[in-house]
Amino acid sequence: MTEQPITFEDEARYFKVLADYNDLMRSLDVGGPVPMCHFTAMTFHSDDSYSGGDGYSCEHCGHSEDSDTAWAKVRARKAKLPAAARPNTEPAHDKAPF
Repeated sequence: MTEQPITFEDEARYFKVLADYNDLMRSLDVGGPVPMCHFTAMTFHSDDSYSGGDGYSCEHCGHSEDSDTAWAKVRARKAKLPAAARPNTEPAHDKAPF
């Protein structure tokens, strides 16, 4: 099978899609890194009984993670970024009820 050459127009459309995707991802990262799943921010759910059951869940697949695990993954993902791309802000997060 021979590959068809890519036209300049097709290549320009491809790079436009990539640029739009990058702009979208940057716009979603306004407040710094957050727990993610399926390329979207996970939803925080608070446990009203203060038993430590706070956590995040994915609106797409329904999987959930406790807060500590979710933020550990965020810190690990942030550590893999080049230094110039790392956000300077760490979101305020603690287990205090108020």
